[in-house]
Amino acid sequence: MNISATQTLRLIYYPILLIASVAVFFAFKDLFPGEQLALLTAAISVVVIAIIHITERLLPYRREWNTPQGDRTSNFIFTNIVLPGLSKVVEIMLTALFLNQSSALMSPGLQSLWPRQWPLLSQLALALFITEFFFYWVHRIGHRWALAWRFHSIHHAVERLYWDNAGRFHPVDLFLNWLFYFLPLFLLAVPPELIALFLLVNAVTGLLEHANVDFEMGPLNRVFNTAQLHRWHHSVVPEISSQNFGKVLSIWDQVFGTWYHPEGKHVGKIGVEGEDIPKRTWGQMLYPFRRRP
Repeated sequence: MNISATQTLRLIYYPILLIASVAVFFAFKDLFPGEQLALLTAAISVVVIAIIHITERLLPYRREWNTPQGDRTSNFIFTNIVLPGLSKVVEIMLTALFLNQSSALMSPGLQSLWPRQWPLLSQLALALFITEFFFYWVHRIGHRWALAWRFHSIHHAVERLYWDNAGRFHPVDLFLNWLFYFLPLFLLAVPPELIALFLLVNAVTGLLEHANVDFEMGPLNRVFNTAQLHRWHHSVVPEISSQNFGKVLSIWDQVFGTWYHPEGKHVGKIGVEGEDIPKRTWGQMLYPFRRRP
């Protein structure tokens, strides 16, 4: 690949993958009625994973991050089994609590506020703007409160970033994040079609957040929380890792002064120092419950 082609790929990589994923969703969504939309979201996500996996070999941010470190099994379980499974559990739970006509928690007045007449992409933008605010503060608390950090540290213990540890979270940490992230959408009774699109955008951007691909976002880093920002969030230096708390968007980090992206610099060592966090799945599950000295 020549220099100009490589530079072009670096510039278009993130927006093209995200736009193409959303475009495919709109092209085929009518063929997947009701709950079958989840199948479309999953299929698009699998294709995105394949593309990222290949690109990590062709254009790696750090070549050594493509080398396994005894973490493959754990990462696979968390990202491909625990994360989608818990996501579905939270979705079912919130549906039963807020969308069931017989639920005492159902609030027709609140649910009538959602602008269902808007184009779906406009609804998506509003949904992200609202939910990212809640995610930002839950995530920030996970770094500030010692008890919450016990669970969240499992995510930060990775010593390399690549697509398959994007979902490495302790189930307790993941459940709370998903719960507060989705809660506003179910309180407002957003359409199921929007939930499916919302999940797709979260999946694609989440994978790209950890992708070991040397892409460049430029000014778009002010909008999206990309790998260029998220790598700093995984720095071994606590003062640096306590920045860039957004999930899909970076706007709330800018509002609250935690946006961090030093131009022309690259993150050094990543991970957690001073804590003996296990590499194996079961050890990570039990780690937050260990008695501290």
